[in-house]
Formats: sequence, structure tokens, C-alpha cells
Amino acid sequence: MIILMKLLTVEDLDISITLSLPGRKILNRQITRGISFSLEPGQILGVLGESGSGKTLIALTLTGLLGKGVNIHRGVVWFNGNKVDLVKSFHRLSSFRGRGIFLLPQSPAGALHPYRSIKSQFQEINRNIAPEALIEIVGIPGTYASKVPSRFSGGMQKRIMLAMAIATRPLLLIADEPTEGLDPVTKWEMLRVLQNLMRSNNTAVLFITHDIESLAAMEQLVGIDHFKVALFHHGVMDIRSSIRELKGLIEINHTKLGSSFSDNEAQTTEPKLCKLLEVVSIEKTYPETSKVLNGISFILEEGKHGGIIGKSGAGKTTLLKCIAGVEPFSKGSIKWQGKNFNPFPYRFKGEVQLLWQDPYVSLNPYIPAKDIIIEPLGNNKDAKHKLYKITEIVGLEEDSLHKYPWELSGGQCQRVALARALIRTPRLLLLDEPFSGLYPPDRHKLAQILRKFCLDEGITLLVASHNFTIVEALTDWVWVIEKGKVVDQGKPKNVFLNPSHPETTSLVKAAQNFLNLFG
Repeated sequence: MIILMKLLTVEDLDISITLSLPGRKILNRQITRGISFSLEPGQILGVLGESGSGKTLIALTLTGLLGKGVNIHRGVVWFNGNKVDLVKSFHRLSSFRGRGIFLLPQSPAGALHPYRSIKSQFQEINRNIAPEALIEIVGIPGTYASKVPSRFSGGMQKRIMLAMAIATRPLLLIADEPTEGLDPVTKWEMLRVLQNLMRSNNTAVLFITHDIESLAAMEQLVGIDHFKVALFHHGVMDIRSSIRELKGLIEINHTKLGSSFSDNEAQTTEPKLCKLLEVVSIEKTYPETSKVLNGISFILEEGKHGGIIGKSGAGKTTLLKCIAGVEPFSKGSIKWQGKNFNPFPYRFKGEVQLLWQDPYVSLNPYIPAKDIIIEPLGNNKDAKHKLYKITEIVGLEEDSLHKYPWELSGGQCQRVALARALIRTPRLLLLDEPFSGLYPPDRHKLAQILRKFCLDEGITLLVASHNFTIVEALTDWVWVIEKGKVVDQGKPKNVFLNPSHPETTSLVKAAQNFLNLFG
């Protein structure tokens, strides 16, 4: 009788994965060890865990989307009064997808058709809904409904998926890293949208993340009576009623901006004075949109790392694509080592590498991680030595090298993409939200290792990110952009502690509000 009062009950879920290694070796890895949990209508359960721990597999289990090599040994799911024995009838769960359960995936680009308008994709859900009104709820102008997702930033694509969730009015929303890659202002806005969905529709939310700040914010928004959190570690769930109860179990970063990484000057040698990259009045206009870049200019000296911050949709990703030669720019010029140069189509021949914001989109799903990483080296006899050196630097486990991208977590895919970008030792490395899929302690550790590696190897960084502490850790100079224009700039510590533009002030204030949740 108690089970029927719950919207969702998972009992004794036991999952493992089977991986084939070279030499006909078989590796079995346990993902969950008999976990059980439940959710009532209007309640949120935050599942917090490291990158690669298997959090996403829980989401895929509940939506009937588990792929090849995943084994369910035992487990029962009750959803809205319906019992599903996972061993005997696992695929019954797929019948609830879109009909009571909505999955907000970690990679929205993989869920949206890149060349069909947002409006047409909403109409697949329900022809009677007004997509213009729905996307305005998540902070996107209604006129954008006629545009295609490939023109949007990763953060905007994530918000579109959330608007689709609102359209279905689900009983259960499974949100896999819903705030990943969002700037702090937009993140607060999206969490409030989730709060409103829970209140207006009595929707239960399974919030899967490595972002403890977002969970702390949700606890504050929905109240302790509707909130609980689970620490997922080594296949076991430790369920608590409050974020505060996790203190001592995990590392919680609550350092004020401008104080964590204030010693960058001491970590670097005197940079070379060579102008490696000069961007002069770059403009970019897509046929169906207004200007994405509107006269951006800056100079990046060799050995001196730069950072670009701004809200979701400000033009950060488009700027990096234009520099890398992936997208043509409409007006302006780019100078490479003092000479006018148009990088489009891609002509840098390894001197410039771009780490894409969404690693799933940039990695070939049919090639193992090891081959993806060493592919740029061709038949280089030192490929194997370089492979293991680079994978050690980025923290990629050896068994992950034999997996395909679709078998890896978002954080593991980011490590693969970073290893591939580094293996040819480029002169300029463009990083677009480089560590958004990583657990916070791993994120800061990798940032410090990467900075030292770039110093040793003579690599210059240009980093676009919403994570201010990562920008502080990696860069020597920061440009703040708003609607395709540079509105503020300076040393990271100075910009964050003494912002000179309202856009910078709003971003810094929102970021600090997340950190203040921990006192």
C-alpha cells in the first residue's frame, strides 16, 4: 500500500557493464549495488556523484534506454502504480517515456534535430502548444522558435529541452546535469523554472549532477520538506535529507571569488611578447539571426592565457569557432603571428586545436577512445608513448581507452577530447567549457595540471567558460562579452573583485550567491 502512494520506487537495482578489452579479455564493472530509493509527487531527489560513477545509467534505466553491454541482474521499479520487473520486462519502461516521464539529457545536441526548426520539434510533442510562449519561459525570445538548434549555444539548447519538458507536463522529470554549461545568472533562472514546474504540476524531479551548488540552490528554493539528496559512490546511494549532512563526506568548495587562485603570477614565467593572435573587429551574422559577434577585438600574446566569460548565448562559442576556422566570419580580420590570415576553412594544420563544448558531438561514436586520441599523430612511432603520457595528464583511466564515446560519461568524453587536442602539442588551445562535465575537486586539480603542462610545452590557452574559479586558475587576462561585444576586461582577480560593467557585476554576484549557500 505504501508503494502505491509513491510516484516512483526503485528497489534493489543491481547493474553492471561488460567491456571487451584487447587480447579477448573481458572486464566486468559493477555500477549499482542493490540501490533503492523513492520519490513522491512534487519532491526532488538530487543524485550527486563523480564523473564516470554511473549516474547517467540510472537515468537510462528508468527510461528504458540502456545500451549494449549493460547487464541488469535484479531490480524492480514501481512508477505511478505500475510494477516493472527489470530482469523480465525492462523495456516496458520505455512506454512511460514521454507519457509521464521526461528525460532531460546531458547532451541536448544529441536529442535535438540540428536542422529542423524549434517550432516543428515542439509540434511533434503536441500540435496545439505554442512553442514561442514556452521558450520565453526559459529565457529565449519567442521569435527564435523558427530557428534551428545548430544556431544556438549549448546553454540555449539545454533551455529548449527544459521548455519541451514543460510542454509535456511530466509526472517525473529526470534531469541529467541540467545546469552543466550554464552561466550563474541563467543557472539561477533555470532552477527557478524547475521550482515552478514542481509547484504548478506537482512534478517529481530526479536531479542527477556533480554540481553541488545547484543542489544547494534547489534545496533553498523548494524547501527541506520537498528535498533530499543522495551521494552516489562506488555503486551505493547514501540518502540524506539535507546538503549540510554531506559535509565531511565530500569536498565542498565555498571559497570567495578572487581568492582561490590569486597566485597565477607566481606560477608562470615571463611570457613572450610575440602577438600570437590578434582579432580585429570580428563580426558574425547568421542568415536567420541578428549579429552574434559585433565588432570584437583583442590581442593574445604567446604564453599569456586569455579567458572569455559571458552569459549563455553571448557569442563565446561562435568566437572560438571563427578563430579555429570552423565558422567563417562576416567582417573583420584575424592576424596570426602578426600576419593577416583567414582561417576558414580550417587551415591551421594542428597549430590551433579547439575543444568543443559538447564532447559527444565532436567524437566519432564508432571509434574507441584510444584511436580517437592518437588519430592526429597518424603513423607516428611514438604514438603509444604519447598516448599514455597525455591520458595520465588528463586523468583518463586505462580501461576507458577501449570504450566507445557512447559508453563513456560526459566527463570522461571531455577528458578524451582534451587528450586528443593536446597530443599534437598545439601552439594555441581553444577551450570551450573545458571541465563542465567533471566533479569539482577533479576540475580544479586538472586545471592546475593543465596550466603547468601548457607552461612546460609552450601552449597558449584561450578559455571560454562560465566557471569563474576555472577561469581564474587558467588565465592571465579576461574579456567579458555581452551580445557579441567586449564590455569589460582585465586581470581575472581585478575583474571579479572590482567589476566595471553591469554585465560583469550581475555574473559575479550570481556566482558568489551560489558559493554563499555554504556559508
